[in-house]
Amino acid sequence: IHQYQGPRGLTSLAYMPNHGQVVAGYENGLLRRFSYPGFKPLSTLSLKAEILSIATHPDGSQLAVSSDNEQVLLIDADLRTIAKLPKPPKSALELRFSPDGKELAAGAWYQVFYWDLETGILRQQDTESWGAVVSIDYNPKGEELITLGRHTDANLRLVDKQSGAVLR
Repeated sequence: IHQYQGPRGLTSLAYMPNHGQVVAGYENGLLRRFSYPGFKPLSTLSLKAEILSIATHPDGSQLAVSSDNEQVLLIDADLRTIAKLPKPPKSALELRFSPDGKELAAGAWYQVFYWDLETGILRQQDTESWGAVVSIDYNPKGEELITLGRHTDANLRLVDKQSGAVLR
């Protein structure tokens, strides 16, 4: 329907349906906001570090953005910073909000991180993955997480988010 050919190095995308826009992250640290579906450039924000992941809050009001300097931000639809979350010990490779929007999870090397978005508290959980946890998603009730480990094991795991126990 529409196509936008921008600079190379696109790393992540997020759709904000309530705002009719798409946000793109790049290796050069730029976040770019586009109208949807026309892909008209609207604004740009520089985070000065490669963008690793972007996730849309379930209510569409905000995004979570991670970069390779271990920074994790919550930003609004105009790319303004709402909050800077406590820095995890490793880069957050993949982000996902819980279905109720009260928690943000991140996959990393050998670990999953969870931020309580009301208190800002960061919780770390070791995984059975033998490498990077590169993709994650919550089950609809938000009690379990499906993780995809890559680089040395390439396994899907269904994990209890409280205990970290592999259920399947």
